[in-house]
Amino acid sequence: MPAYIAPTYRCNLKCEQCYSAKYASEFPYDLDWPNFIGVCKSLMWRYNRFCIIGGEPTQWKFINEAILVLKNKNKYVSVFTNGITPLGAFPNSLFINASSFWSDTLQSIFLKNLQKYKHKSRIVLRFNIGEEFTKLNIEDAVSLACKYANSVSLSCRFPAKPMPNIGNIIYELVTKLASKSITTRISRATPLCIFNSEQIKILVKTSRLKGHCSLPSNSLYIHPDGRTIQPCPELDIRADIKTLDNLSPKTFFRKDIELKKRKRISSCLSCNLFKHGHCCGGCLAYDLISDDIE
Repeated sequence: MPAYIAPTYRCNLKCEQCYSAKYASEFPYDLDWPNFIGVCKSLMWRYNRFCIIGGEPTQWKFINEAILVLKNKNKYVSVFTNGITPLGAFPNSLFINASSFWSDTLQSIFLKNLQKYKHKSRIVLRFNIGEEFTKLNIEDAVSLACKYANSVSLSCRFPAKPMPNIGNIIYELVTKLASKSITTRISRATPLCIFNSEQIKILVKTSRLKGHCSLPSNSLYIHPDGRTIQPCPELDIRADIKTLDNLSPKTFFRKDIELKKRKRISSCLSCNLFKHGHCCGGCLAYDLISDDIE
């Protein structure tokens, strides 16, 4: 399990429905270097994988030094980025949000940086699928992945009312990527009701589709103050990092996470997939229909 470190909530873009925007006013200052070193020292024995996330981590002035420090400690380092500001140091893997590819003003910069990273880091292209994602985007996404990606990460964008057309888009994109031998993973718990039964069978096999959240786990997310922790970037359940002195994240957050899994919208509560534990209605960080909570 990885440790996720958010050193800043500053960003050079304003993506729709970005989870980090809700934290920006609460954590307006970047992680300073002494706090970063302190966080690393407290977690080195527990984690072998570190993910630097945000905000946009390339806006943090210590991003390159942080990558090198962690790699020098033989840690596997991933950076989540929008691909617009180039890195000077290469992490083991780059998770690159591909939304800038469809921007007339940003596409050339995005592609230039992808070319720079190719063969230097493992590239995972991330596609967030919402109602605006069409069949034309599918062709572009497949072409982009074939040229640059080692693998692809997909996510159904939340919050959104479950819509079968989004399920069809995800299914078509996964199957086309699979036909090109590109490994694809659906990275977030997704409402299974947006797929038909045959699609579910294929997506479980080809892209690890899951309707339930894998939490609680020992993965950990750390805010820029270097003290406040959560079980994942999007699930706002808080604790102090000192909690880890006596308890694991899996143990500490279990009660709150299990409670949130049980408190879902009425359409989920009446669904057999939910009743039998196959689906918990998608990502726990979002309500699918905000006025329908029970």
